[in-house]
Amino acid sequence: TQFYLLFKGDPADQIYMEVELRRLTWLQQHLAEHGNASPAPNAGGDELTVSLS
Repeated sequence: TQFYLLFKGDPADQIYMEVELRRLTWLQQHLAEHGNASPAPNAGGDELTVSLS
């Protein structure tokens, strides 16, 4: 993320930096626990479709 590049060190920005740090920490932990969330390749080679009913 390039979120931090928007700030120049103003003390009022501290809350935004804390929120971003929490978000990145959660993301790091989530990826460490669950790995990549990308769908697995289809072994049968058939194209997958989504059906809404």
